[in-house]
Amino acid sequence: MTIGVGLIGFGAAGSAFHAPLVEAEPRMRLAAVASSRPDAVRERHPDADVAADPAALLAHPAVDIVVVAAPNQLHAPLARAAVSVRRAFTKGVSVGVFLSVPNAEDLPFADAPAVARASEGTFL
Repeated sequence: MTIGVGLIGFGAAGSAFHAPLVEAEPRMRLAAVASSRPDAVRERHPDADVAADPAALLAHPAVDIVVVAAPNQLHAPLARAAVSVRRAFTKGVSVGVFLSVPNAEDLPFADAPAVARASEGTFL
C-alpha cells in the first residue's frame, strides 16, 4: 500500500524539505499539493495533482496524510481544518496531520491543534 501525501504549501520548507522526503520514501507518494505557485509544483512534481486551495486538497480522495508547510500563522487553522474535514470525509477513519515547526505563533494557538486532534482521535 502506498500512502498518499497532501502537501499544503510549496515555499522553502515544502519544496526543499517535505516534498523531496515524501518522494524518497517508497511507501509514500506526493498525491496533491496546494500552493500559490502551481507552475513550480507542476515543474518539479508533474505526477502530483495541484489543488486550488487547502480545502480542495483536504477533499482530494488520494490524500491519506496531510503535511502543513504553509506560513507559520496558518499552521494551527490548517491543522484544525485537516482534522475536521478529513475526519468527516473518511467517515470515521482518521488521517494523520504533520505540522512544520512552529506549529503556531503563540501558546493559545499552539494548543488548538492538539485539542482538535484529541477530540477527533487523529494522529497529529
